Amino acid sequence: MLFQKTNAMDRVLYQMLGKYWLHLTLLSILIVWLFDVFYVAEEHTLVSALSTKNLPLFASVTLPSVPKISPTLALDMTASEPAPQILTTLAQASIIKTSKTQAFKVHATVNQAMLTSSVIQPTDVQVNNVIKQLTDLDSRHIQFLLPETNLAKKAFVNHMYRCENIQFGVITRERPHQLTLLSSERVQARAFQASELLRVAHDYLNRYERNLVTLYAQGNQPVRLFEMSFDVNLATKIAAVLGQKELQSFSARYFLERSQVGFTDIVLNHHAISENWIISSKKCY
Repeated sequence: MLFQKTNAMDRVLYQMLGKYWLHLTLLSILIVWLFDVFYVAEEHTLVSALSTKNLPLFASVTLPSVPKISPTLALDMTASEPAPQILTTLAQASIIKTSKTQAFKVHATVNQAMLTSSVIQPTDVQVNNVIKQLTDLDSRHIQFLLPETNLAKKAFVNHMYRCENIQFGVITRERPHQLTLLSSERVQARAFQASELLRVAHDYLNRYERNLVTLYAQGNQPVRLFEMSFDVNLATKIAAVLGQKELQSFSARYFLERSQVGFTDIVLNHHAISENWIISSKKCY
């Protein structure tokens, strides 16, 4: 009788220990999952409203087809991704898709000479004309590519947040397209004048961006918003080459060299540029 009672108590004890370890395991898994989801590689994040100054920049936008300079140039493009409260309707902003890692291959021929930047400083009128042409350009004819390797992509994107004050948001995939701006308090505290060129971010998202999309904006298209000054510098480079000619197409790959941000593999109006362009150089760390 005593032996049976002992066995029964042992069974109850083993069952309690089994349940304890099961609950402990499930709790550990839950803690790891919560840490992975809610940890963001920046400070506390929030959904913040666009400033009144920038509202006119975002109101009706046409999502682009695959960007390419010429029908003979193949390009691998795939759409991706999945919303908190909508902040505003998009107004006249251009959406630029970035390709995965494939760049345009353009070689100089008799009818396709290599171009170099002019030493003549373009006028403000010429620069403004190029900015307008960039925003009006059919999205099939304009392309910004991230650096080729994932390590280089990570370094570039992190630098742009840290030094170039870019911001991150999402747009709805259905019409009318609407923009939700997602930013950290630290980014929002700085003055920000958005460029009208929105860069679609589907090739690479860093951890900060992935967490924002997961928490607030699944189902929408992530975009990066650059400072207007960055695209003014780009337009100045383009205007120096084109002069009075009209912008027809543009493709280039970003690069980061120390604190210098610029473009390489530049193709302008179907012609390759034989040099790299430095667009910005801000030492912030």
